[in-house]
Amino acid sequence: MIGSAVKKYLNVRIYMHSCNTHPTDLCHNSGLHCFGCCGNSFTGRQAVEMGITTNTVSYHNHIKAKKPIKVWRDRSKYIRTCGVCFNLVFLEKKVPGCPLHPKLNRGVDLREQYCEIDHLCKAAYLYNGWNDKQRKKFIKFLKKKNLDWYSYSIKMDDDSLIAEFLASSTLKQQLQ
Repeated sequence: MIGSAVKKYLNVRIYMHSCNTHPTDLCHNSGLHCFGCCGNSFTGRQAVEMGITTNTVSYHNHIKAKKPIKVWRDRSKYIRTCGVCFNLVFLEKKVPGCPLHPKLNRGVDLREQYCEIDHLCKAAYLYNGWNDKQRKKFIKFLKKKNLDWYSYSIKMDDDSLIAEFLASSTLKQQLQ
């Protein structure tokens, strides 16, 4: 099953509606938080953390001023030089997330026209096609890695975690 899903994916990025049509809980699951699809060409941990922190301060100041979230969102449609979206914030300490996400806005998706909401990384695409047993194996694999928010995101974005998992799963199947 895992092998056929990989073939179907064809090692290219798939753009699907990740929120409504094909929901995934892999982005924020069991203490793992990914921002991999919230930007590109990330320039390094320190710069990314500074960019998200700057966004977070801006967001909290905006909310304290009781201004509409759309006004905050509309300040830029681009990404920071560090590679992260201007809308990515720390929802909690070192928990990256998007305050424009429909889960935080009573089902209204404020990300439309501001990000690629239809994008799923390879891991999320495959994860959505797996049964519960396969999903639990992958989550267990991820948890054993004991990755922080930054490492988890970068490794999900560059597909190295899913590649390692698939390689280890294939090896185990061959040894049985």
